[in-house]
Amino acid sequence: MKVLQTWVAALTCVTVILSASALFGDAKPDRARPGPKAGPAVTAETLTDEQVVAAMKRAMDYLFAAQDKDGVWETPSAKGDKWVGGYTGVCTYALLHAATSLDDPRLALRSKEMAKPIGYLRTLRNDYFYVRVFQILVMSMLPQDAETKKALAELSRDFFRVPANGMSSYTYENVFAAQPANAPIADTSVTQLAVLAAWAAEGSGIEISMGFWGAMNAYWRKTQKADGGWAYNLTPGRKHPMGDKSYLAMTAAGFASLAIIQDQLDGAPRLTAQPDKAMESSLAWLNKNYDPREVAAPSHNYALYALERVGLATGRKYIGGHDWYREAAAHLIRTQRADGSWPALGEGYDGNSPLAPTAFALIFLSRGRNPIAFNKLEYPGVTWNARPSDVAHATHWMGRQFERAVNWQVVTLESKPVEWLDAPVLVITGSSDPKFSPEQVARLRTFVEAGGMILSTADGGREEFTRAMQTYATAVGQGQYEMRELPTNHLVYSAWGKVNNPGKLRMLGLSNGARELWIHSPGDLSAIWATRAYARGADEWTLTANVFFYAAGATQSLTPRLRPLERAAAKLPAARVKAQLARIAYAGNWNPEPGAWPRLAAQLAREGVAVEVRAVKIADLDAAKHRVAHLTGTARFTLSDEDVQRLRAYTQGGGTLVMDVCGGGEAFRESVEKLAAQVFPEQALQPLAVTDVLFKGDYAGGVRIEEVARRRTPGPTKAIDHKPNMLAVEVGGRAVLLFVPEDVTSGLLGTQTLGINGYTPASAVNVARAMVFGPLRVGDGAKGK
Repeated sequence: MKVLQTWVAALTCVTVILSASALFGDAKPDRARPGPKAGPAVTAETLTDEQVVAAMKRAMDYLFAAQDKDGVWETPSAKGDKWVGGYTGVCTYALLHAATSLDDPRLALRSKEMAKPIGYLRTLRNDYFYVRVFQILVMSMLPQDAETKKALAELSRDFFRVPANGMSSYTYENVFAAQPANAPIADTSVTQLAVLAAWAAEGSGIEISMGFWGAMNAYWRKTQKADGGWAYNLTPGRKHPMGDKSYLAMTAAGFASLAIIQDQLDGAPRLTAQPDKAMESSLAWLNKNYDPREVAAPSHNYALYALERVGLATGRKYIGGHDWYREAAAHLIRTQRADGSWPALGEGYDGNSPLAPTAFALIFLSRGRNPIAFNKLEYPGVTWNARPSDVAHATHWMGRQFERAVNWQVVTLESKPVEWLDAPVLVITGSSDPKFSPEQVARLRTFVEAGGMILSTADGGREEFTRAMQTYATAVGQGQYEMRELPTNHLVYSAWGKVNNPGKLRMLGLSNGARELWIHSPGDLSAIWATRAYARGADEWTLTANVFFYAAGATQSLTPRLRPLERAAAKLPAARVKAQLARIAYAGNWNPEPGAWPRLAAQLAREGVAVEVRAVKIADLDAAKHRVAHLTGTARFTLSDEDVQRLRAYTQGGGTLVMDVCGGGEAFRESVEKLAAQVFPEQALQPLAVTDVLFKGDYAGGVRIEEVARRRTPGPTKAIDHKPNMLAVEVGGRAVLLFVPEDVTSGLLGTQTLGINGYTPASAVNVARAMVFGPLRVGDGAKGK
């Protein structure tokens, strides 16, 4: 949805931890108390994206219904008081985040629902800290037209000052000046919000001095407690209502604030990781003290939002061994009320208004739901993360270009490769040989065979790393394929945007003949990302988007976090239909996508349709055992006269040959056409009519195929034929050969890689079912009415 700039760099996101009574005051509620809870009994394990979307829509319905006659959110007692604009700020901010995740006409910037609060916040001038912060955050998320730029400049003026002692904090009341560290009422929840506002404003063109970042850095490091955490009270010798012990929410605020600050102060493209004891100890505190019960405790939902900031800042899917998004999202769905709101803590907090808790819940659900573009591989040693923010910056930049919010993640070699499929691309960075073991190489192979693609880049342009990647890539392809320099007309130089000088980049690739399995940059892409060298590295940034676009197919192909490419195995129903499929193993690239047909079998098993897939040599084909035999490939091939005779004998014995062109290339298609003429010299391949019984699906395991969808191809838009395309050789009223002259096999992976001529995943599954089960039907021959 093209409605706003999507600020999605995980590293540069911090917590919004609020003292809610200070933000919105003790106003009396101006609307009826929400109804009882309506959330289903969902758990982290059973949570679905559909449930998250439904909860988000209910929350949006509540917020829009709560707008007053002026189109803003203000309680009667807030109007005219110091916190005027607070509710409107946080609600608008939440809805802008929802707009990066959902398509809803009400979220368009010029809709009647959004235009009024945005206009109100653009012109409002209130010096109260929290109000001003949310105005800056909202203005920073908008397209930077002249009016918005002017408002943002005015709101930011004097906000990010540096005190004389060079170590600053913020108070609730004084919006203009950062305070000395011993200022009264210094509070973590206030100070960390200033860091977020500074980052957001700078991302929209406001100049923030290095002195400010240095003062913030000194403040957070000095106030960190010995156990690695942070307390609400940051003023030595002063009492705070929350005491001075470390809290999860405040420690999350401290960690995420330091992540932003360090990214601003130190973006040097090192070759080894630089230890940061403050950040390491705070992350250790969070991992040790993470408690789902504390996260699920009654709150304004800002603790959940704090937790999300840590997860996104580190790229970690798990905190303290817990899947933070699944657990927290399930908690929110269970506690959401019938009217779409979440309750406040009670009188004295938000005036018991559900607006702030609902806004924070919507932010959490929206941001955490966004698709994951890149996974970065963590491996032993100190080189994999020498530039901690490199992939975060790459993801951030792509989100702005695509106008689609995306996240990133870190995965480990010890985790299951199926979890790596959360993203279409696995990024490996480093400057020396990672020394992957055979078992670790096997994990990389599992990921690639399941449809993933690897992008590696040599930090510092180190040849040692490039040589290592070439070796591991060859091992992943089990010696069948070798890395070669990609031609200048390859899609990695043009899939999304044109790379002006592809010869300078000299990218390497390992292909299975249908798609690139591994792409490597001998040059230092990571340094371009880490230093945000937008002008100097214009081609490198475009290349990054091209690689992602090539692997994903399009931004529309990205799936939300809770809709991974692979689903966890569930209890399968009893098989009501059974079939065997022989995959013909010949002397050539007979199995370019080893994961494709087994994935189809696993998918159909969930429907009670069992397909046993096994490799069979031509000499071992037996029609009594294998009624259907499948042949595919990517390159030109020929079979011996003996094998041709064996295939003919197989069909004469009652077997059916089914074939497709993996990748959709011409060379293999031409070889199949020649083979068909050799095996059946007296019959010719004939197209099946769309009315053929094979497409009607009136047989066990079949589905009706009236139309199909084909993959998008780069270049000028062409009319897409939605008719299924299948050729057949019929002997004695029976189809002995079925040939799809385009790709089916790659589509079975569920991926949308560009450059493949064939069916989309859903259509590939339907066509494959016709290929496998159509020949097994009882009754008429191949041709039908």
